[in-house]
Amino acid sequence: MRIHLARWIITPDRPPIENGGVATFGGRIVAVGSAAELRRNFHGEVTDHGNAILCPALVNCHCHLELSHLAYRLNPLEQGQKGGFSDWVRKLIRIREQEGCGASREDAVENAMLQMVDNGIAVLGDVGNGDLVPSFVQRTRNHWPLAGIYFKEIIAPINVQQPELPEPRIKRLSSPSAMPFFVAVSAHAPYTVAPNTLKAIDNWNRSAGTPFTIHAAESPDETEFFKSGTGPLRKLVEERGHWPPDWKIPGTSSVQYLESLGCLHEKTVLIHCVQADSEHLDIIAENRATVCLCPGSNRFIGVGKAPSFEMYKRGINIALGTDSLASNRKLSILSEMAQLASDAPALPPEAILKAATAGGARALGHENDFGRLEPGKSALMLLIRGECASAGDALEFTVCQACKDTVNVSLIEG
Repeated sequence: MRIHLARWIITPDRPPIENGGVATFGGRIVAVGSAAELRRNFHGEVTDHGNAILCPALVNCHCHLELSHLAYRLNPLEQGQKGGFSDWVRKLIRIREQEGCGASREDAVENAMLQMVDNGIAVLGDVGNGDLVPSFVQRTRNHWPLAGIYFKEIIAPINVQQPELPEPRIKRLSSPSAMPFFVAVSAHAPYTVAPNTLKAIDNWNRSAGTPFTIHAAESPDETEFFKSGTGPLRKLVEERGHWPPDWKIPGTSSVQYLESLGCLHEKTVLIHCVQADSEHLDIIAENRATVCLCPGSNRFIGVGKAPSFEMYKRGINIALGTDSLASNRKLSILSEMAQLASDAPALPPEAILKAATAGGARALGHENDFGRLEPGKSALMLLIRGECASAGDALEFTVCQACKDTVNVSLIEG
């Protein structure tokens, strides 16, 4: 039995506890409450962290670790620049094709993974097109430090043969003694995957019990393409040889398109949703889908700010992701929280913390183990050093200040 005490205990959907603690046993939380209560009811090793904050470990719901070797290879784009997103994708593809494979790519994956752990991330939703990350996880499977899912991303335009999907059976990449990390499949975007393949991928995930993740409503280029079939994204699709002359332009948004295919439901995770308007948000809320916001990446690529406060008002489950080091300077959910707070000042700090923890855990299907400090969940917690005089100060500090280099943060195993 262990008892961890701190000035503030913070967990989603409950008021912060001042002078509280967390009792753990066998890697699981047994009780959360006041320090006096825990000392009275439990006996074991006591660690008093003093003027600090204890909160759930963070969840990075969307990342592309395989692009980590491209850090600082692409530059941020001007906000609202027409065709900026398509130009960024074009440059990304060109650099990837020139780079090829190599040991440096695996070193970059390892460094990025360690960066996430150092920033308090314990759960990851990673997306990739190749086998680099799964191979790395399996080589380090006895001590892989992240729980979560690797999504093998499918790109299957309408004019190419539909790929064969594996049997809908979840394969564990890590060892039983390490954090549980599994592999699944995902669709890249509504404009890069044929409708029948989109439905097949969605059915695969339904059968396997895993989320259906897809980039959606990310850029003005995408909006124009779906409405009229014109614009910078049309040009990019043609350059890649993916444009089918007989494809009927949906004439709607990507959100409405996914709903029409039956691919919008409570296991769907829509990545970005920067361009979603009120009608789209109503559709997302009605279908109980999750939105994973990537504020840092959105700013880097210049696609705008997601309507996160409107999502919050509708009760949409919100998660946070970093995207990749090709579209972000660091893989830190602490930084994403601060960026989201800056983008949406009306959004309560407790809602931002929830997006970084419980929202992401729910999105990835890991809510039984992570996302909150409560009995039965993993005893892996985030410790943040900082003196805060009130509960409000503690929440604000966690959301807006903990990302600073001067603040000491660490994952502790209860």
